Amino acid sequence: MSFLGRIWRSISQRIDNSIREKEDPETILVETILETEEQLVELRRAVAGAIAAQRNIARQLDKDRAKAKQWHDRARLALQGGNEKLAKEALQRRQPYQNSVQKLQNEIDKQKEIVSRIKQDLLALETKIGLAKVEKNTYLIRAKSAFLRQKKSQSIYESDSASILSEIEARAIESEAYSQLISNKDYDEY
Repeated sequence: MSFLGRIWRSISQRIDNSIREKEDPETILVETILETEEQLVELRRAVAGAIAAQRNIARQLDKDRAKAKQWHDRARLALQGGNEKLAKEALQRRQPYQNSVQKLQNEIDKQKEIVSRIKQDLLALETKIGLAKVEKNTYLIRAKSAFLRQKKSQSIYESDSASILSEIEARAIESEAYSQLISNKDYDEY
């Protein structure tokens, strides 16, 4: 499994656990983004380390190529001078450098592949962090909008209930006054 896959599996598990624990979604998003950014820093370090290793291998490769070329040139000079024994010895001394050059070239090819994969993971992670930030902002806007709508609904409900209560109270007072008026009228007639 790739490094990026492990990161996202960890993040999704964290979100699932947080939702189950009924934490604040905004807090979950912020913490998730922070954790992902920390992992992004680690991934950048891994890229830097892989590139440094690749450069070290390239320097050693250049040194070994130069030594192999040097022994090849000595062998050619010995042959030109008619000294086959010295030429043979120079070619034998060249051989370990040639073997090293082949091994180092294979290592550089592997290292380039590793660096390429890590860079792809890095770009994918950066993209996902950007999307997570956009989603966080979208969520915050939606949450604030819902909160404002809820507050507005409550205030409308409270104002409606207050007006209804005041209307009921006014009718009750009116009914009491009317009943009192009628009861006073009944006593006045007798």
